[in-house]
Amino acid sequence: MKGGGEVYRLTLAGVTIDCRFEFADTPRCFGGYVSGPYPEGECAVALSEACRRGFLEENAFNEYSTFALAVSDRLLTQGRCVMHAAAFRFRNRAYLICAPSGVGKSTQMKTLTELYPGEFSVISGDRPVLEATENGIIVHPSPWNGKEGWCGAGKAKLAAIILLKRGEQSDLQMLKPRSCAARIYSSIFNSAEDEESIRRTAAFAELLLKQTPVWEFINGGVPNSTRLLYEKVLREAEDYGV
Repeated sequence: MKGGGEVYRLTLAGVTIDCRFEFADTPRCFGGYVSGPYPEGECAVALSEACRRGFLEENAFNEYSTFALAVSDRLLTQGRCVMHAAAFRFRNRAYLICAPSGVGKSTQMKTLTELYPGEFSVISGDRPVLEATENGIIVHPSPWNGKEGWCGAGKAKLAAIILLKRGEQSDLQMLKPRSCAARIYSSIFNSAEDEESIRRTAAFAELLLKQTPVWEFINGGVPNSTRLLYEKVLREAEDYGV
């Protein structure tokens, strides 16, 4: 059902964004992150026609999902972004597992919680919000939590980024920034509809690479690969005093 053009206020990582949705049911998809409706809003964020052309179907769920692009564009002006990653908390620090959909982020998260009950908690199952601060990158939950709907743990300082790949033999190696810059950039949501959006995304990716260790994680199959990840995460935390 088409909406009436009202403005809703979406609050993420301390930033409030006025949003205008086309479908009346879209605000419900955002749960407690959204309030309203309000009769008016200044510079309300809405999806562009280019983004809407990417819909498989015209409905509220697709608008909610695609809205991460427009929201991240706005957040990038405030030192924040939406990132395509599964985010979990371990020893009061946040870790991101980044990979294209279907590679196995959720499988690794599920296996970690099964093998080591009580040691890990999920911040966001699919699209956390990252905030750049003077004390490092802070990972926040978001309303986009993937098909499993995993969320719940509060914000935490980012300790490492793990780039997940499939392979025959499990391995986990730290990467140099120049070898993974493109993958980090492509994991940050942005519309890429103008030069400023691209520049801000590149600047945030550069900041992440300067402040955060990045690992390449080759998944040869769970649970052995997950045990390797666990051991490396622990060693990294101990070696760097994270």
